[in-house]
Amino acid sequence: MTYLIVWRFVPKTESTAEFERAYGEHGLWVDFFRQGRGYLRTELLRDVNRPQEYVTCDYWQSEEDFRAFRGEHREEYDRLDRECERLTIEEISVGVFETGKENR
Repeated sequence: MTYLIVWRFVPKTESTAEFERAYGEHGLWVDFFRQGRGYLRTELLRDVNRPQEYVTCDYWQSEEDFRAFRGEHREEYDRLDRECERLTIEEISVGVFETGKENR
């Protein structure tokens, strides 16, 4: 089972391009997560019906891998989260899911 973390974001209009760079496949978060054992990939999705809204999907091999990474990198995780807060109006945890299959 693959562990999937989903977040919904509404970036500030003037920060949309910077938000896409930070959360996209070559962005700050992906670079950071790549340090983690068990990290698979991140997808940034833009809502077709509400183009001001985005969803991120972070794929990990297991919950244990994600928790270990977050525990080991707590300070940097929190710093990056605070740094990126300035780009958004809203950030909501959608949920944590198991995909039922390997996503490599």
